[in-house]
Amino acid sequence: MYLLKRLGLASILLFILAFSAFADDHEDAELVIRLQPGVLIDTINARYNTTTVEELVQGVVYKVRVPDPGQLQTILDLMKADPDLVWAELSYFGESPEAIRRTLAVIDGDPTPGEYFDQEVLIPMHVKEAQQITKGAGVVVAVIDTGVDYNHPDLTDHILRDQNNAVVGFDFVDNDNDPMDTTNGIDDDGDGDIDEGAGHGTHIAGIIALIAPEAKIVPIRVLDDEGSGTADNVASAIRWFINDANVPASKKIINLSLGIPNVDKVEVIHQVIDEEIDEKGLPIFVVAAAGNDGLPKIHYPASEGDVLSIAAVDKHDVHADFTNYKENDVTAPGIADNNTGVGIYSTFLNGQYATWAGTSMAAPFATGLAALIKSTETIQRNNQELEDLIEKSSDNIDQQNPGIDLGKGRINMLAALGDVAGLHIKKAIYKVARQKLVVVAKSDAAPNDTLTVQGFGTMTYVPIRKKYVLKLKGVAQMPATVTVTSSASGLSITQNVIPK
Repeated sequence: MYLLKRLGLASILLFILAFSAFADDHEDAELVIRLQPGVLIDTINARYNTTTVEELVQGVVYKVRVPDPGQLQTILDLMKADPDLVWAELSYFGESPEAIRRTLAVIDGDPTPGEYFDQEVLIPMHVKEAQQITKGAGVVVAVIDTGVDYNHPDLTDHILRDQNNAVVGFDFVDNDNDPMDTTNGIDDDGDGDIDEGAGHGTHIAGIIALIAPEAKIVPIRVLDDEGSGTADNVASAIRWFINDANVPASKKIINLSLGIPNVDKVEVIHQVIDEEIDEKGLPIFVVAAAGNDGLPKIHYPASEGDVLSIAAVDKHDVHADFTNYKENDVTAPGIADNNTGVGIYSTFLNGQYATWAGTSMAAPFATGLAALIKSTETIQRNNQELEDLIEKSSDNIDQQNPGIDLGKGRINMLAALGDVAGLHIKKAIYKVARQKLVVVAKSDAAPNDTLTVQGFGTMTYVPIRKKYVLKLKGVAQMPATVTVTSSASGLSITQNVIPK
């Protein structure tokens, strides 16, 4: 457990995230099934004495209830072997990754703008420099979570609204059009904590707004105020956002700071991501949190092949001990400092601010980066191309994390946007024994561009390989970073120097 410091003089609100609405990770008497073409749900219900709870996809996917909870596994096994069904599975619960590892969120009773806008975790990712290029205009991000406090002073202008100024979003928990992140004052799951999930979606939305302030957020509520929800609601939320005709698919991103542990695939979610996004070639990018078990295995849907999965590091690029890893794609800050245990600072319920630690907080940093990239695209990338760009522009942090596989590294927003703008640092190394600095860069404006390495001089263009090179001997001390500036675009990008 991370013990977070008190940030203000007002009373502290602690959220002990140990969500478990039931003894297991699924509904105790319900299944989700997909029919083969031409098969009727009445036929299946008659065969197994089940009843329809909900039609999830018209004529195709249904949630059904078995007559006796004790028959759940038996009926599931029979349905899995039934040729009239494509698949059958338990009705799984989704939850925040903070449900697995207990963490504390602390409300700041005396917030200052700098604590939110200038927190140190932004520095390694070069957020401020990236925002000189773009702030995410034209992009819409779905926060599929506990809802969002859309009246928060640092969120209200970032929420997508219709022509009548009504919030665009949906609540799949209460089945209405109001996706407010709220509380009910009742310990619904009987774990001794009241409303421990509330505020999670608001915190996530605040991180996205911090990174891509001109993007718009669509709050979609699938987790209740105890932090629990069903996988079919997650799938329905994704489908709802896909089918929103008001936003071009090329400008849509989905943030999933939630997960379902101990399963390799949840069919009802896989169907919507695989068939309704990927197979149709929709450039709707999905980002998900890796999970907080501290294990070399990530949660679903972060483990879905077409989802960008995010593990957590601190401001020093050291992995958080709670983060899942190895199967993740990249990392982002999910805790401010491992040594102090202080979490990421963001917006919270009722116009407040709080810190929170988890891979849930790492995911929206990557989501914000995807929004920045999408807002600058002149040629639309498909999802795999966008994932590749984020991965290859990330900073290698293996040296800070020996023996821990963290994917391609920690995201670097300026480097990613440099790639979009056509300026790339291909290599920055320091040969220790020879005291030699070598920087190699490329520019899409070559040869009619002049590249300068700040503090070291102008780079030489090599026509044969269409690259720029700086080789400088007698550099007594290795610089931590180098910054390359393009005269053609005015863009500057920074990259860590690697010792050799």
